[in-house]
Amino acid sequence: MLVATTLAAQQAPAGFVTPEEDPVDTSWRLRRVASLKVGGQYALGAGLGLAYGRGPIPGPVARGARLSLMGHYGITGSRDAALTLEAPGVHRDWRAYATLRSERMLRTPYFGAFNEARTEDSLEERHGNRYYRYALLRSTAFGTLQRRMAGSLWLNAGGQVRRWRSSSLEGTPSLYQDDAGAADTQVFHGRELRAGALWDSRNDWVTPTRGLLVELLAASGRVSGGGVRRGYQRYLLSAREYLALQREGRTVLALRQRAVIASDTLPFFLAFEQPATWAPDDGIFSRRTVRLHGRGDQLASSFGMVSADVRHVLIPPDWLVRPRRLWITGFVDIATLWEPGDELLRRNAWTIGGGFRLQIGRSFLAGVDAGLTTTGPHASVGSQFGF
Repeated sequence: MLVATTLAAQQAPAGFVTPEEDPVDTSWRLRRVASLKVGGQYALGAGLGLAYGRGPIPGPVARGARLSLMGHYGITGSRDAALTLEAPGVHRDWRAYATLRSERMLRTPYFGAFNEARTEDSLEERHGNRYYRYALLRSTAFGTLQRRMAGSLWLNAGGQVRRWRSSSLEGTPSLYQDDAGAADTQVFHGRELRAGALWDSRNDWVTPTRGLLVELLAASGRVSGGGVRRGYQRYLLSAREYLALQREGRTVLALRQRAVIASDTLPFFLAFEQPATWAPDDGIFSRRTVRLHGRGDQLASSFGMVSADVRHVLIPPDWLVRPRRLWITGFVDIATLWEPGDELLRRNAWTIGGGFRLQIGRSFLAGVDAGLTTTGPHASVGSQFGF
């Protein structure tokens, strides 16, 4: 599980305000940015960079626009560098996101060409968990643009170009090396176009207390490399509902239904990457999908899931500077994974747990989740809610 926490100076006007009323600084400013990553590829990592941005126009988003140059390094040796433009709140009728990114990931799990379920065998006993890991260098150019058509209805268009260079970990026997044979380094190229529509009536992006987000997205792509050239299609159908159970919105019921359907069995590195209407997202078992599965040891070309969260905010009386809240939450995730042609409901996973998030300002959250999963008890650090 991964957390990225951004630290930046904030002004603090007096008086408690809701997210909709929180005054923001709309002037353009250059800031130094530091971030912390816990879990995932980095185990423990840190990042530094520069960001030039401004606050949003009135509305639910917590950021107007930001151009950032960031680099991260983790104790595992994983590292990344990215130039990113985020502009969700500069114009009432347009949203944009674009990034150029290079990532060197040294803890990527590999479970066979078709990502079979992990097995405990003599090879793992001999070589340890590293037997299932390989190195992946992923380079990305990605962009998405959203246009409001009427009210809460948005059209979405985007695309990406990616290059993957995969190999076994240096000096370590691995399942990837066994499958790849002598040519243990492989290079793949891919491109993908996306189009869809959104209905977004949430009152806030970060901590919504009411509203609805429905996402319909179709993606068509082609990947080549390793002597293979193939096309594929993927479809995303997702709905999230937020219901205030109290008049002041301190207790919220959040519901999610999500399905990703692929036209064919995908290469393992594509199955790892999830279609999204905003920023790139990775993993079926991740902070944004089926939570708390620390090993992240399964992938699938298609999956469906449902989630339910109950979130309650505590507001101590002395916290009267900007919106500062302590959220406590309980949640359930249930998912099924499959490949085209597989029997449905054969590979299932679930999570039940709870945690907390400390919120300072409109966009800063940090906290911990813990609970039981299909694979046993797990805990994770998070910088946002699961959805």
